[in-house]
Amino acid sequence: MNPIATIEKILKIESHPNADRLRIATVLGWKTIIGLDDYNEGDMVIYIRPDSIIPGDLIAKFKLEFLKKDGRLKTIRLRGAISQGLGLPINIIDSKIIEGREVSEELRVTKWEPPAPKYQQGNGNKNRPIRFNHPDFHKYTKIQNIKNYNSVFQPDDIVIATEKIHGTNTRYGLLPITKRKGFLNFFKYHFFKITGKKHEFVYGSHNVQLDNRLKKGCYYSENVYQKMINAYKLDKLIPEGYTLYGEIYGDGIQKGYNYGLTNEVKIVFFDMKKGNDYLNSEKFLDWMELLNLPVVPILYKGKFKNLDVETLKKGKSILYPEQEVREGIVITSVNEDNDILVGRKILKCISEDYLLLKNNSEFH
Repeated sequence: MNPIATIEKILKIESHPNADRLRIATVLGWKTIIGLDDYNEGDMVIYIRPDSIIPGDLIAKFKLEFLKKDGRLKTIRLRGAISQGLGLPINIIDSKIIEGREVSEELRVTKWEPPAPKYQQGNGNKNRPIRFNHPDFHKYTKIQNIKNYNSVFQPDDIVIATEKIHGTNTRYGLLPITKRKGFLNFFKYHFFKITGKKHEFVYGSHNVQLDNRLKKGCYYSENVYQKMINAYKLDKLIPEGYTLYGEIYGDGIQKGYNYGLTNEVKIVFFDMKKGNDYLNSEKFLDWMELLNLPVVPILYKGKFKNLDVETLKKGKSILYPEQEVREGIVITSVNEDNDILVGRKILKCISEDYLLLKNNSEFH
């Protein structure tokens, strides 16, 4: 679940350091600025996350002048204090009041989606038909924000925190050839069976599996994903039955975040699967050392209770210190573990300094 607008309790209210008529409310793990007499601690409110689109009727009703331009609710700094999200009174909905319940559809609040970068714009009819997609070539885990799920990690959980690189997600695998529907798939399966080939190399972006047969392009107008295969010989390196996940970064990938590269892109890897199971961090790092592949910077390893999330998510990039604002961090269980709310125990925390920059978002 990727929550947008939910019914939540105000856990804490503090004075605003620079404004007598404003206060700071804590909802889940978020802090949002409210008026002096708006709410009290313990009140139930409708909490809308940053990077949501607020419909015009709510903007007009609550006189949200700062949203009139495009309705996008951003992370802002108000009189020197960070404010993320928006609290609205619970009486604007007619349905039952249940803490944690999603009400975005009822209020017509939607998630803001950034425009696709140049290299991810569609390229005519070169999309790979779904019937050719490998059924075991899975998208990477949807990572939720720790501010929405701040009770997932327990104090004594052993975790690893890595720098979140601002790039484009990618995946590469060498997976068993499987039977699939369609004449061409049938022919391909039996042809490879005769020749003795048991695995096929597959690759793609987060959402789209790309066709390795196309020599003059692909679904995207510029195939930066193929570039990484050529640069790192990934089609020769990945062991049979494994899928490797990484982040491509550099010139032209994300505006303002080239990490010191000019006319060049590189990649760092952050996770690996064997079949349907993710490797624990130790086995993943062993594989990366063996294959001589770069990994995301590791910022912390130890008990969750000793992890200073607020400090680690800020500051300069470790990957390239001249990149002044770090995007944030990703926190993962050292040994693979699951939670009833989020599935895999892996969460992100995005730097407010990053979100305050123009057009940046945690949705990308």
